[in-house]
Amino acid sequence: MRAKYIFSSCHPWLLGVLLTLSSLVISFSVARISLFIGPIIILVIIGVLFCVLIFKDYRWGFYGGIFATSVMFYFERLVPVSIPYGVLCESLFLLSFVSLLFNAKETQWKQHLKNPITIGYLLIFLYHLFQVFNPNQVSITGWLFSLRSLHFLFILFVSFAAIGTKEGLRFLVLTWLSIASAAAFYAIYQEIFGLTGFEMYWVTSDSLRYGLYFILGHMRKFSFLSDPAAFGVFMAYSILAIFSLFSSPISWRYKGILFIAMTAMILAMLYSGTRTAYAMVAIGLIFFALISLRKKTTFIFSFSIIMVFLFVMFGPFYNRYVNRLRTAFKPSQDASMEVRDVKRIKWQSYILDHPIGGGLNTTGSPGVKYSAGHELAGGWDPDSGFLKLALEQGWIGFLMLIIFLFFVMYKGIHNYFQLKDPMLQAYNLTFIVPLLGVTIANYTQNAILYKPIYIFVIITFAVVSSIRDLDSQNKKIT
Repeated sequence: MRAKYIFSSCHPWLLGVLLTLSSLVISFSVARISLFIGPIIILVIIGVLFCVLIFKDYRWGFYGGIFATSVMFYFERLVPVSIPYGVLCESLFLLSFVSLLFNAKETQWKQHLKNPITIGYLLIFLYHLFQVFNPNQVSITGWLFSLRSLHFLFILFVSFAAIGTKEGLRFLVLTWLSIASAAAFYAIYQEIFGLTGFEMYWVTSDSLRYGLYFILGHMRKFSFLSDPAAFGVFMAYSILAIFSLFSSPISWRYKGILFIAMTAMILAMLYSGTRTAYAMVAIGLIFFALISLRKKTTFIFSFSIIMVFLFVMFGPFYNRYVNRLRTAFKPSQDASMEVRDVKRIKWQSYILDHPIGGGLNTTGSPGVKYSAGHELAGGWDPDSGFLKLALEQGWIGFLMLIIFLFFVMYKGIHNYFQLKDPMLQAYNLTFIVPLLGVTIANYTQNAILYKPIYIFVIITFAVVSSIRDLDSQNKKIT
């Protein structure tokens, strides 16, 4: 995957001519049309070149989509121009899938299209498409807008190919943790030096947003992600992944690097002020300790972490971060949790009376935009991803997702005890431990769909489905 491939068939004189012509066109356009036409032309040229790279190798689109989805909100705040960043990111996954289809050498991924996890995921999407016939939906606009989620399937299919080898799986994990580490260190920068001018302008331009971010005289950090909640959950998700990798047979040098990255993520998570993230880490660590009881060193390490956690929870010291951490495990003292409970109780009867729900995009701000006049479209936020699902797709859609996630976790646990390669065992835990954490977090946040977490959740489905095939290669990863 090197950029030289795109130029391998081009002569130097031809490239010189193209660059000269491009410079003349940009200069003329800027002088005659508008100052903004130059950057637009440059972006178009870069886009065309990147599309060529994608069709040379589908992984350019796959990893480009992961990276772009992770940093898109930073550029939204930096560039005061309305650009459909989300659509651009989703298009990268679409182009990656199209490239994969026309790649005659990449066919092994197709064998995973018939496995139970893929079939289960397809059934969920068929039910999603069936919602077009939902009589409770007041507008088809919301349903049409929801079709953007079809790119989830493209991510799943391309994931099978991207992790078709142990090296591919290792590179994917490295990419994930590199993005998470960069996000953590940038949040630490925000904490030490403060928000940049354009970030502070973005926060203060909305009084509601400012009220949610500035709490008790301190600004919650969000790094280059969408908001503090999504950032905090992503940090917790990645912390659990790194913690799982400590059980792998990698060198102490690499474990030291992982420890530094995890420490940065823990600090960043605290700076985000996201209490759901704190609970995610605790639940994930307990699950990890239980599943790895047979390994003495892992158990001792897990026990040590739990003792540190108890010391932080009940130790004789206090500050804003420790106090907020402690309230995450005292839901009776959490006003926001009480509000969420009130919402769940209020809408229970609606869910029971509407087995297929009220229709897609009928709750929250999308409900106001696409389903005006609907009973659910009152402008209030469901907060919980599961509550939103149950309201819009009914208890049938809710049960389908819960059963599917349960099966994925069951398969992941089964894999752990069947895999022979200790590195693959660790990679298996690297994906299923965070999945359990984010599933629990979806009870109080729309956590599964946070960007870029949803990408790694979908990749987890592919990993759990195919990792046993990698084990049969009988080759260690170090």
